[in-house]
Amino acid sequence: MIQGNVLRVTLPHSAVLYLRSGSTTPNQLKTEIITPGGSISYEIQVMKSQQYTLGEIFKKGFYS
Repeated sequence: MIQGNVLRVTLPHSAVLYLRSGSTTPNQLKTEIITPGGSISYEIQVMKSQQYTLGEIFKKGFYS
């Protein structure tokens, strides 16, 4: 969306779905976006497939 001379970009919610995970698999990952003007970082959720049934994965749309 452009407002005046500002282009606003909205990023979608992100997550990582691990098909295999263990005790060292983190619950969150840091995401860093590097731009010519600097960088920003934020945390995204880690989802572990062993914690969900196949039906839940499809119902929640994790595959898209």
